[in-house]
Order: sequence, then C-alpha cells, then structure tokens
Amino acid sequence: MIRELSWADYTALDAINPSLVTYGDQLSMLHMLYEKEDSSPPTEAMVIGTLTHMMVFEAGRFAETVSVFADGSKLTKAWKEHKATAEAAGKIPLHADDLEEIQEMADAVADSRTCSAMVGMKGITEACLTWTDEESGVACKSRLDRYIPDGNVVLEFKTAVRGSPRALRRVIRENGWDIAAAMRVDAITKITGKCPEYWWIVVEKKPPKDKDAKVRRPVVTPYRCDAGYLALGRAKYKPVLAKWAQCLKTGYYPAYAEKGGLLLTPDAWELKQFEVEYTNGGES
Repeated sequence: MIRELSWADYTALDAINPSLVTYGDQLSMLHMLYEKEDSSPPTEAMVIGTLTHMMVFEAGRFAETVSVFADGSKLTKAWKEHKATAEAAGKIPLHADDLEEIQEMADAVADSRTCSAMVGMKGITEACLTWTDEESGVACKSRLDRYIPDGNVVLEFKTAVRGSPRALRRVIRENGWDIAAAMRVDAITKITGKCPEYWWIVVEKKPPKDKDAKVRRPVVTPYRCDAGYLALGRAKYKPVLAKWAQCLKTGYYPAYAEKGGLLLTPDAWELKQFEVEYTNGGES
C-alpha cells in the first residue's frame, strides 16, 4: 500500500484497475484493451463526484484545486475563457452552480452523525494498492477514497440520483461497485492478512422535494458491503483477469464473439410478459 502517489504516477502504473475489469465483464476484452490504451475523459458527473469526495475528505485541498466561476452560464464566452485559464494553471474549473451542489452534498455528510464520525476517523486518503492476482498473475492496482488502518476499514464515497437500497442494487450492478469492492478487499487481505470492512457512503445528488422543510439536505446513507456482494464481485473479476492473462500471452483480444456470430435471444421476463413460448433457440 502506497500512502502518497500522485494521480499521474498512479495512472502511469501498468496494471489493471477495477474500472477496466468492469469493461471486460460487461463488454469484451477488446473494449477493455481500448479503454486501457486510451481511457475516456471523465464526464461532468464524474468530476462533480470526485470534487465532492475531495471536499468531504480533504476540504483544504479542494480550496486549492478548484477555480470557481460565478459570472454567467456555461454557455458564455466568459466561462470558456475562465475554463481555459484555470486548466492552464493546473486547476479544475468549477461553475458556482456546481459548487452549490457539491457543498450541499458535503454538508449532508457533515450533518449525518454516523457518516461524519466515519469520515472523521484518522486514516489514509487516496491510498494506492498494487498487487498481483495469484490465479492469473495479472498486475492490479486501485485507489481507496479512505483507508483506516486502526480497525482495517475502507470508506468509499459515492454519489447517486437515488440512494435507496433498491436503487443502489441496480447502480452497483451497472457500475461495477461489487467488482471494485471484491478486488480491493482481496488485495488488502493479501497485504495485511486480515479481511477489512468495506463501506459505501452514498449521498443523493439533490435534496428530497419537501417544500415544507426549512433546511433540506441531500439524503446520505452508509452501507456496509456484505459477503454476498464480495462473492458476486469475485465471481465477475476472476474470470476477466484469467481472460486478460490469456490475451497477454496470445496478443489476441476478442470482442463479443470469438468465432462466427452470436444468437441473440430476448430476455426471459419479456417473453413471459407477452406469454410467448420459446424453446430450442426458437427452432422447432
């Protein structure tokens, strides 16, 4: 575990991170290769999430990192000029409206007795993990939002449109949170010899629509990742690393179909909805 490693140095490490594994799990080895060679720039939502994380865990660094614009909309020439000047100075341009949203989410965490206590625990922010997967031999890496050595606890800060358990089950599946959790837990267990607790601190991006409330804050909830999600994540990431190891040996990175074509079938729930009988691939 590396306590201090710049983002540039972390990015330069030739290793596989959880985001790449999610590409391999949900798409193909070819998609995973392309993303590794030329990663997509962060979306605006991703930047907001990163900056909220920074304000929650490192308020001082947040103030030094952003350059706030409050003189009009993002459609104006002034915003474009501000953005160019900020980026040239190595800062992140931030519109005042986005700052207000970030501040609301950070305040929600601070107002939560449980979450503020967890965030306030002494730990390592942006700790970097590097390890080799034993089965595949693939070099892996990951960054932790906050690692608390005293207690062996991992805190991952997440933003979501809805933070309910029902909504998050879909978010976890679609965004590979289970893959990231399993890889990080396995890595820390290998490094420390002890399995850590893994928590998601999830804050909704907007306050509830309660017009009668005097002060509305986005809802924030701490969720402990249980063994079921770790098992799911492990069942997803292990085969991807095994395939990646094979690709490294052969130099061949298959897309969706390795040979010939694929039979595309409808989902079982849709067949059931329309009461369609379906057997033997649609052939009699």
